Amino acid sequence: MKLRKYLLPGMAWLLLSVPVCAQIKPTAMLLPIYFVDLDKKFQGSLNNHVQTELSSYYELKSEKEIEQARDAAVDRLSSENCTEEACVKVMGELLDVEYTFSLEIIDTGEGWDLTAVRQDVDSVTSRRNELCKNCSLSKARKILSGMLIALRPG
Repeated sequence: MKLRKYLLPGMAWLLLSVPVCAQIKPTAMLLPIYFVDLDKKFQGSLNNHVQTELSSYYELKSEKEIEQARDAAVDRLSSENCTEEACVKVMGELLDVEYTFSLEIIDTGEGWDLTAVRQDVDSVTSRRNELCKNCSLSKARKILSGMLIALRPG
Protein backbone atom coordinates (compact mmCIF):
# COMPACT_ATOMS: atom_id res chain seq x y z
CA MET A 1 0.00 0.00 0.00
CA LYS A 2 2.82 2.40 0.87
CA LEU A 3 4.51 1.60 -2.43
CA ARG A 4 1.39 2.61 -4.36
CA LYS A 5 1.22 5.86 -2.38
CA TYR A 6 4.63 6.93 -3.68
CA LEU A 7 4.67 5.13 -7.01
CA LEU A 8 1.64 6.85 -8.56
CA PRO A 9 2.76 10.44 -7.87
CA GLY A 10 6.30 9.56 -8.93
CA MET A 11 5.11 8.08 -12.23
CA ALA A 12 2.83 11.07 -12.86
CA TRP A 13 5.69 13.51 -12.23
CA LEU A 14 8.00 11.55 -14.52
CA LEU A 15 5.47 11.40 -17.35
CA LEU A 16 4.59 15.07 -17.08
CA SER A 17 8.19 16.28 -16.92
CA VAL A 18 9.35 14.50 -20.09
CA PRO A 19 7.27 16.58 -22.57
CA VAL A 20 8.37 19.80 -20.88
CA CYS A 21 12.05 18.90 -21.33
CA ALA A 22 11.49 17.82 -24.92
CA GLN A 23 10.15 21.27 -25.85
CA ILE A 24 13.30 23.18 -24.88
CA LYS A 25 15.00 24.33 -28.08
CA PRO A 26 18.36 26.04 -28.49
CA THR A 27 18.16 29.69 -29.52
CA ALA A 28 19.29 30.82 -32.96
CA MET A 29 19.24 33.76 -35.32
CA LEU A 30 18.82 33.54 -39.06
CA LEU A 31 20.62 36.29 -40.91
CA PRO A 32 18.85 37.63 -44.01
CA ILE A 33 19.30 35.14 -46.85
CA TYR A 34 21.61 36.43 -49.56
CA PHE A 35 20.05 35.87 -53.01
CA VAL A 36 22.04 36.45 -56.22
CA ASP A 37 20.33 36.50 -59.62
CA LEU A 38 17.43 34.43 -58.27
CA ASP A 39 13.97 35.30 -59.51
CA LYS A 40 12.05 37.30 -56.88
CA LYS A 41 9.10 34.90 -57.06
CA PHE A 42 11.28 32.17 -55.49
CA GLN A 43 12.94 34.29 -52.80
CA GLY A 44 9.96 34.71 -50.47
CA SER A 45 9.02 31.06 -50.66
CA LEU A 46 12.56 29.89 -49.93
CA ASN A 47 12.92 32.37 -47.06
CA ASN A 48 9.67 31.13 -45.49
CA HIS A 49 10.72 27.52 -45.98
CA VAL A 50 14.08 28.03 -44.28
CA GLN A 51 12.44 29.81 -41.32
CA THR A 52 9.89 27.03 -40.96
CA GLU A 53 12.57 24.32 -41.10
CA LEU A 54 14.79 26.04 -38.54
CA SER A 55 11.90 26.81 -36.18
CA SER A 56 11.26 23.07 -35.89
CA TYR A 57 14.58 22.66 -34.07
CA TYR A 58 15.47 26.13 -32.78
CA GLU A 59 13.84 29.04 -31.03
CA LEU A 60 14.42 31.70 -33.70
CA LYS A 61 14.86 35.38 -32.93
CA SER A 62 12.51 37.65 -34.85
CA GLU A 63 13.60 39.80 -37.77
CA LYS A 64 12.97 42.90 -35.63
CA GLU A 65 15.19 41.59 -32.81
CA ILE A 66 17.95 40.81 -35.31
CA GLU A 67 17.68 44.27 -36.88
CA GLN A 68 17.87 45.94 -33.45
CA ALA A 69 20.89 43.81 -32.53
CA ARG A 70 22.59 44.75 -35.81
CA ASP A 71 22.09 48.46 -35.09
CA ALA A 72 23.39 48.04 -31.53
CA ALA A 73 26.41 46.05 -32.77
CA VAL A 74 27.32 48.75 -35.30
CA ASP A 75 27.04 51.38 -32.54
CA ARG A 76 29.18 49.30 -30.19
CA LEU A 77 32.02 48.55 -32.61
CA SER A 78 34.47 51.22 -33.66
CA SER A 79 34.84 51.77 -37.41
CA GLU A 80 38.16 49.89 -37.65
CA ASN A 81 36.71 46.85 -35.85
CA CYS A 82 33.41 46.85 -37.70
CA THR A 83 33.82 43.80 -39.94
CA GLU A 84 30.86 41.61 -40.87
CA GLU A 85 32.23 38.75 -38.78
CA ALA A 86 32.73 40.95 -35.71
CA CYS A 87 29.27 42.47 -36.11
CA VAL A 88 27.60 39.05 -36.34
CA LYS A 89 29.49 37.88 -33.24
CA VAL A 90 28.34 40.92 -31.24
CA MET A 91 24.78 40.43 -32.52
CA GLY A 92 24.86 36.84 -31.26
CA GLU A 93 26.10 38.01 -27.87
CA LEU A 94 23.44 40.71 -27.62
CA LEU A 95 20.67 38.27 -28.55
CA ASP A 96 22.18 35.50 -26.41
CA VAL A 97 21.82 32.90 -29.17
CA GLU A 98 23.60 29.58 -29.33
CA TYR A 99 23.67 29.42 -33.15
CA THR A 100 23.75 31.79 -36.09
CA PHE A 101 22.62 30.66 -39.52
CA SER A 102 23.43 32.31 -42.82
CA LEU A 103 22.38 31.14 -46.26
CA GLU A 104 23.32 32.12 -49.77
CA ILE A 105 21.42 31.09 -52.89
CA ILE A 106 22.95 31.94 -56.25
CA ASP A 107 21.48 31.25 -59.68
CA THR A 108 24.66 30.50 -61.66
CA GLY A 109 22.89 29.81 -64.93
CA GLU A 110 23.99 26.17 -64.67
CA GLY A 111 21.93 25.65 -61.53
CA TRP A 112 21.34 27.07 -58.09
CA ASP A 113 24.33 27.11 -55.76
CA LEU A 114 22.93 26.57 -52.25
CA THR A 115 25.14 27.32 -49.23
CA ALA A 116 24.14 27.09 -45.57
CA VAL A 117 26.44 27.95 -42.65
CA ARG A 118 25.92 27.40 -38.92
CA GLN A 119 28.17 29.14 -36.42
CA ASP A 120 28.02 28.43 -32.70
CA VAL A 121 28.90 30.68 -29.76
CA ASP A 122 32.50 29.42 -29.78
CA SER A 123 32.84 30.49 -33.45
CA VAL A 124 32.91 26.88 -34.62
CA THR A 125 31.55 26.90 -38.16
CA SER A 126 29.79 24.12 -40.06
CA ARG A 127 29.09 24.56 -43.76
CA ARG A 128 27.05 22.72 -46.38
CA ASN A 129 27.01 23.47 -50.10
CA GLU A 130 25.18 21.85 -53.01
CA LEU A 131 24.65 22.67 -56.65
CA CYS A 132 21.05 22.08 -57.70
CA LYS A 133 21.11 21.49 -61.47
CA ASN A 134 17.85 22.08 -63.37
CA CYS A 135 16.57 23.41 -60.09
CA SER A 136 12.94 24.02 -59.29
CA LEU A 137 11.42 25.52 -56.18
CA SER A 138 10.39 22.12 -54.80
CA LYS A 139 13.82 20.62 -55.52
CA ALA A 140 15.60 23.54 -53.82
CA ARG A 141 13.32 23.30 -50.78
CA LYS A 142 14.08 19.59 -50.43
CA ILE A 143 17.83 20.15 -50.70
CA LEU A 144 17.73 23.04 -48.21
CA SER A 145 15.81 20.88 -45.73
CA GLY A 146 18.48 18.21 -45.96
CA MET A 147 21.27 20.73 -45.55
CA LEU A 148 19.68 22.32 -42.48
CA ILE A 149 19.07 18.93 -40.89
CA ALA A 150 22.73 18.02 -41.55
CA LEU A 151 23.80 21.23 -39.79
CA ARG A 152 22.00 20.34 -36.58
CA PRO A 153 24.51 19.88 -33.77
CA GLY A 154 25.06 16.44 -32.32
